[in-house]
Amino acid sequence: MRQFLVHAKTFARIEEALNAYRQHLSPLVLDDEGDLKHPWGKSEAEAIIVYGTQDAYFSPAAPILFQTAFNAKQIDWFQSSAAGIEHPLLRAIGQKADLYTSSHEQSEAIADWVLWAGFDHFQAGPARRAQQAKKG
Repeated sequence: MRQFLVHAKTFARIEEALNAYRQHLSPLVLDDEGDLKHPWGKSEAEAIIVYGTQDAYFSPAAPILFQTAFNAKQIDWFQSSAAGIEHPLLRAIGQKADLYTSSHEQSEAIADWVLWAGFDHFQAGPARRAQQAKKG
């Protein structure tokens, strides 16, 4: 059995799908107030799986998520929805975790932004917008 550290909002969305793994997982759910709960009962599992999502990263309790992960004896898997691993906390988790994966869910949006920024630069976007504002 492994503990599954996840933010409460994410857990609410995926709990039904996780039910198939009840005999393998013991969810450890973090809410925005920083409280950790075991909705399926507490486990003595030492290994942990951490699901880092935007719910967790932008929560006031984000430091507790990372501290809980760092305090774990072993991180078997860290799944991140972050676009990169430049943040020092993500790098540190990556060094501790046996497996670190990312969903790349933001890749398309980042590619769109890069193309927009390139077009904007080469088409003198700031000057064009300033001219439009004057005529506005």
